Amino acid sequence: MKKSKLFSVIIPIYNVQDYLLECIESLSSQTADDIEFLLIDDGSTDNSGDIAKVFCEKRTDFLYFRKKNGGLSDARNYGLSHAQGEYIVFIDSDDIVSSDFFSKIKKVIATERSDLIYINYIKFFDEEEKQALSDLKEKLVYKNIGKSKLAKKPNFAWARVARVELYENNLFPVGVIYEDVVTSCILTSSSQKITHIVNTLYGYRKRNGSITTISAEKQFLLFESLSVLKTKRDLNIVSNKLFCSSYVNLIQSCLVSLVRVDSKDVYREKQTMIVNAYMQDLTILDIVTSYSKLRFKLLSICARRKILMSFVLLFIRPLVKFSDRKNRLIS
Repeated sequence: MKKSKLFSVIIPIYNVQDYLLECIESLSSQTADDIEFLLIDDGSTDNSGDIAKVFCEKRTDFLYFRKKNGGLSDARNYGLSHAQGEYIVFIDSDDIVSSDFFSKIKKVIATERSDLIYINYIKFFDEEEKQALSDLKEKLVYKNIGKSKLAKKPNFAWARVARVELYENNLFPVGVIYEDVVTSCILTSSSQKITHIVNTLYGYRKRNGSITTISAEKQFLLFESLSVLKTKRDLNIVSNKLFCSSYVNLIQSCLVSLVRVDSKDVYREKQTMIVNAYMQDLTILDIVTSYSKLRFKLLSICARRKILMSFVLLFIRPLVKFSDRKNRLIS
């Protein structure tokens, strides 16, 4: 059955009253008859719901839904169940998009009829960096890419615009941290034609001081999403190569997080966890033949042995600390 809209834009909302209006306004300036915006209030306890409702009362293309709190995955799945569009777009409610976000994506769809479109983004902290996104009025640049190229890209759901059919039997796993890893991998596996828009169209908000020891330790919950992805691999829903690529990429993230951990006991525990997980799930051949970047493969091979990993961590620790300070992720 033909869909009534070209785009369904799903914006999960939870306690983002300080940023929500800016997000919505960045979308509202470029609306059209073939776009619907689904604001999914996931049981907010601040003024986010009121902000969303007031805006939706003024615009028929913005639809407000309130549901019991169930987490990001549950809110996204709720939005998918109400979507009327041919393509699904996810927007995080504290982020913003460029003024030509939809016009550029529409041109690619009209020309290529892509199954999946990956978009470039910038991270921003302040007004000056945010303005850089608004100032980008570039000619559309895009290229068709293979699955191996996409497997090297970050897994953010908002960086992918996908045909709605790709989400059939591919909902976001509820109760799992880093759920994007699972869904993005399945999207890649299911897509026949993938296009990468080189232009920067999305603004990903980073907040000062967002990296803490607790958030670094939380990174190790990645193994939960890998467990779900492993099941998908065993059911032949994703290829072993895509599974291994995701694994290698995420272990690199865990190594970076490990050097941010202050507690020696936690440090040793997580280091052992990485080694044991790798020894169980991946061979060196799996790592070498994955789609991952070369430096990620080298880090992953070192992660198979605790002594080698210790030397690598000593080397990358000052680099990570310097990068965190430069990017204002730590105070």
